[in-house]
Amino acid sequence: MSWIKPRNEDSQADAATMVSTPPNYNRDMNSPPMSAKQPESETKPSSGNAQIGQSIHIEGTLIGNEDLTIDGKVQGTIQLNGHSLSVGNNGKIEAKVSAKSVTVQGEVNGNITAEDKIQITASGTVKGDLRAPRIALDDGATFAGSVDMGNRD
Repeated sequence: MSWIKPRNEDSQADAATMVSTPPNYNRDMNSPPMSAKQPESETKPSSGNAQIGQSIHIEGTLIGNEDLTIDGKVQGTIQLNGHSLSVGNNGKIEAKVSAKSVTVQGEVNGNITAEDKIQITASGTVKGDLRAPRIALDDGATFAGSVDMGNRD
């Protein structure tokens, strides 16, 4: 035996409201509509500055569209084309690095390529090849490798 609740106008109106209005929907009508996920081609590059703290250890490929400061450990590859990389005093990098500009205060073991400039500060240590149009080694910096300041093709 089954029981069917009779439909009336009130229950149909409630059903329409439930379908068209998601639960906990409190959007201000003057704000733009919410979208699920923008296609990657429509996302704007971030202009912020991300940071990897001392207790973080990353292994693999790190790709970003914002400036990055690393005070932790990174092993692998770092690609920040068009953005800056800063390796803080506690940063330890074992990676191939590519960025717009790179400043090293900590340690980097690996080749560094920069579109604009590489700077190794007095506290910085780099073991690897440097390739950039401008390279600065502060007094007291430690460097072992080759330097290429030619044009990037």
